[in-house]
Amino acid sequence: MTHFDILIISTAHDSEDGRLVRHKNCFERNGYTAGIHTISFSSRFARFILGPIRARKHIITQKPRCILIPDPELQLLLLPMIRGQCAVISDIHEDYDLVKSDRPWISAWIKPVVGLILKFLDFTRSRLSHTVIAAAPHINVKTDFIITNKPNIHDLPNPALSTSSSEIVYVGDIRESRGVDMMLDLVEEIQEITLHLIGPIKIPSLRKQIQEKELSERVIIHGRLSYFESWEIASKCIAGLSLLSDTPAFRHTVPTKVWEYWTVGIPVLATDIPGQANEIKEVQGGATGDYNFLCASLRQWIQEPEIPKNLGSLGRNYIESQVETQDQILCSALIETLQNFGNKEI
Repeated sequence: MTHFDILIISTAHDSEDGRLVRHKNCFERNGYTAGIHTISFSSRFARFILGPIRARKHIITQKPRCILIPDPELQLLLLPMIRGQCAVISDIHEDYDLVKSDRPWISAWIKPVVGLILKFLDFTRSRLSHTVIAAAPHINVKTDFIITNKPNIHDLPNPALSTSSSEIVYVGDIRESRGVDMMLDLVEEIQEITLHLIGPIKIPSLRKQIQEKELSERVIIHGRLSYFESWEIASKCIAGLSLLSDTPAFRHTVPTKVWEYWTVGIPVLATDIPGQANEIKEVQGGATGDYNFLCASLRQWIQEPEIPKNLGSLGRNYIESQVETQDQILCSALIETLQNFGNKEI
């Protein structure tokens, strides 16, 4: 039986989740044995109650030197159950205080309960983790290391030698707040383009909407694919989409997909909300604005393909400049975690 140096374990993420795959790749590139174990449930309630129990059972069986847990419910409930058994990295990839305002299932009467749970979560995570990492500095908790979602160029396919002049792509959860309506409007208005949708569908009526708009031949729904395969398709497109709504959770974040589009050498078409817009403007790796501006930009890119090629190259150059830093920080976090486990009783 393989006993991993580090086991990434999750009840809320798919095994092909980009952040988890990037963590695993980084550890393996640097000589550690790493694995991802995900546990699926049919309901959020079952995940919350049974997830920590099944996760603990798997940890006892595998006996990893260190575990990395990215799920708040595991940080809240699993950590007390495995206290002292292995080193622990708690990974925070969202500002949960802001997410409270962004999830439709969190109704007004539930928010105070969620707020109370988050306070207990902060206490448990800080008390029972050996190291806490976070995806961005703005996440409002005490962290030891910031590990952004910027990919290493080795995580994803190389840019295609020639990009299509008529295909665009969206990779990620397919929700209304991600701008699906605007995506379909673009396909409807610009007759020559094809849209690839890659990711889990969170809109039950989406296929019906596409049929009613008579776009079935030009909107290709791939569903969830492997991390590498998703970006292999994206690398052959002229542009990637990040059409987020202006919600509290999105307003000041840079979506990971922006950096991933750049990694495979394509520019980004994005809504003009501060987090992603400022990043794209600084790197000069795409276009940001309202629907009319993005539509006009896409038309121009189709007519003059050297423009998106050059913008995508600027994005790729930016990602290449970050390659070593990310790996070094994450490996430093692992080394410190193992040292803390040996020296600190929690």
